[in-house]
Amino acid sequence: DVCSSDLGFNVWVPVKEESRVTDGLAPRGWGVAPGERFRITSPPGVRIPAATLVPPHTDRLADALADVLAGSTGGSA
Repeated sequence: DVCSSDLGFNVWVPVKEESRVTDGLAPRGWGVAPGERFRITSPPGVRIPAATLVPPHTDRLADALADVLAGSTGGSA
């Protein structure tokens, strides 16, 4: 899902465990927010700020997210 707010353009990615994803992406250089404070009835997810995300970085972020979701300890972004 894609949403926009006063805080910018964001992408919502549904995940089972928000903190595992945010904690897994942080050492790879990606700052994403756990969705708990942004949702009312939605299932767990992470909020990815995308306003300044450019195409070369989107692939790196997607790879890092895939690694985290697969349980890889991987390297940096």
